[in-house]
Amino acid sequence: MRMVGPLRFLGLMVQLLMGFSTSAPHFGHFGMCTTFHMGLDMDLYKVYGASLGENLGGSPPGNLPDFAKLFINCLTGPCEGGAAMLSVDVKACTGCGTCELACSYRHFGVHNPRKSAIRVMMPTSERPWNVPIVCRHCAKPKCAEECPVNAIYKADDGRVLVDEETCIGCRNCAEACPFGAIFFHPEILTPIKCDLCGGDPECVKWCPTGAIKLKSPLALGDEARERTARAMAGVLR
Repeated sequence: MRMVGPLRFLGLMVQLLMGFSTSAPHFGHFGMCTTFHMGLDMDLYKVYGASLGENLGGSPPGNLPDFAKLFINCLTGPCEGGAAMLSVDVKACTGCGTCELACSYRHFGVHNPRKSAIRVMMPTSERPWNVPIVCRHCAKPKCAEECPVNAIYKADDGRVLVDEETCIGCRNCAEACPFGAIFFHPEILTPIKCDLCGGDPECVKWCPTGAIKLKSPLALGDEARERTARAMAGVLR
C-alpha cells in the first residue's frame, strides 16, 4: 500500500465520512487527495454561507491546530502579485456541467467533461450541493514542490502553470495536490489543470447562473480569511 501524507490521509477520511464517491465515471481521476477541501468548504457553507475560494491571503491565526496552519499556508501569501482565483457559490451551482464543457472545448476543442480542468462533484445524501473542483493557484503550490523536473511553476501574475514541453507525465503533481484539482486523461500525456484561460475563464463566461466568478486576492479580506481559518479549526478538531 502506498503511504500517504497527513493532508491526503485526512482528505480520504473526510471523504469516507461524508459519503463522497471517487469511482463514478463522471468524476474522472481524482485520487485519494481529493476531498479535504470539500469538507472544509461544506463546513464554511453550512456555518457562514461563504462562497468557495474565500481563503487566500494573510496568515493563519496562531490558535489553530498544526494541520489547519499547514493547509492554510498552502493557500496563503502576500496579496501583491497573487493570482486571481475562481470562487464558486455552491448555492447557485446547479450541477449542469456547462463549465466542464466550456473548459474542455477551450483547451482541447471537444465537449468532454473528462478533459475539463474543472469537475463538478454531484450531490449526495450527506452533501446536498454541487461542488465544482478547480485549481486554487496556491501561493505555495505542493504540485510544484513535488514535480521532479520543475515543469510546474508560478507565473508572474501568480497563476500556477504547467510547462508541457518539460512535463514527463509522472503524475506526482496530482498525488501532491491537497485539493484533487489536477486531472489526467488516457489520451493526454500532460496534466489537465486550470490556467484561468489566460485571465478570461470560459467557465465564468458560460455559467448560466453566475455561480463561478473570478476574484482577486485583494477582494478577499481579513474577515473572510479568519472565517475560513476558524471553520477549518472546527473541521479538524
